[in-house]
Amino acid sequence: MIEKTPYYLIPVITMALISEFIGLSLLVTSITLIDMLMGLYIVYKFEDCYFSLMRLMEGFFKIILYSVAIFISYLISSLIIQGNLFEIKHLIPKVITMIFVTLEVKSIDRKRVKLGEAPILQTIRASIKIVKEFYNYKKSK
Repeated sequence: MIEKTPYYLIPVITMALISEFIGLSLLVTSITLIDMLMGLYIVYKFEDCYFSLMRLMEGFFKIILYSVAIFISYLISSLIIQGNLFEIKHLIPKVITMIFVTLEVKSIDRKRVKLGEAPILQTIRASIKIVKEFYNYKKSK
């Protein structure tokens, strides 16, 4: 005989099933919100750009689309592949999250260039060069 699940355990069971999905979704959501805020700053900074509520809504729809795609990939990973692929737990949602984060970082980089700042890779290379020079300077003393 199958016993009924008590109603108060349903939220706990649901959170246990989607706990890893939430972290990935929050990562993509935060990167997308940073991208949207940079877009709003560009509209504020430059007079030739204009604010459109529809463009802002597209950003929120993008967040929902990204979260749904990550959730579906999480379900596929959990239910069909049983969680492990190449001995990495939930590889498919992690790869999809990485793709979405890469897209958003490229968008943020384009907006940085529009603001007159150096591209992110160039900034990282310059920072590494400064750290190397500092390390070599300390090593020589």
